[in-house]
Amino acid sequence: MDQPGRQDIRITRTRSAIKAAFKELAAKTPIDKISVTSITQAAGINRKTFYLHYETIEALLDDIVSDIMDDFFENYEKTPGEPKDIEGHAYRFFLFLSQQDELTEHLVCTPSYYDFGKRMYREQMARYRAVDDPFAWMGADKEELLLSFIRNTAFDMYRNWVQRGKKVPAEEVAELVARLSHNSVAEFLH
Repeated sequence: MDQPGRQDIRITRTRSAIKAAFKELAAKTPIDKISVTSITQAAGINRKTFYLHYETIEALLDDIVSDIMDDFFENYEKTPGEPKDIEGHAYRFFLFLSQQDELTEHLVCTPSYYDFGKRMYREQMARYRAVDDPFAWMGADKEELLLSFIRNTAFDMYRNWVQRGKKVPAEEVAELVARLSHNSVAEFLH
């Protein structure tokens, strides 16, 4: 009979192996070419084991994004309880992105993985909204359009910065992103 702590260690170890296998594949393979089979082969597990941990590859991606956002909120975000601090959130998030490893940069900047950035932003906004939703008064459809504008501006600037060789200091770009984000939505904050 397994001890409870032993089972938790195995779960953690298996999920880590699955994530590592996905990341290894993602570094060289477009997302639409990654299958559960390729992940399980790289992780050294069977399909049944994968499905015990994740219902889909999308669920795996969400878990990876959640890990990244845990890091952001634990180590970078200074005002998580102030959803209206758009300028501060944008500034810190850009700096956070600028300090990520090569793989995360690849996942955010490679066109076949653009959905990864959207998932990151969705997770980030969900955490702010758990405290307060300063745009809720707009209604869900209008709010999504506004958030799409903020998200696309931030990620497009990040991708362009990476593509151009990161020649402008990250702090300066973060300031631009922060000011543009705040100034473009300030009148909609309630």
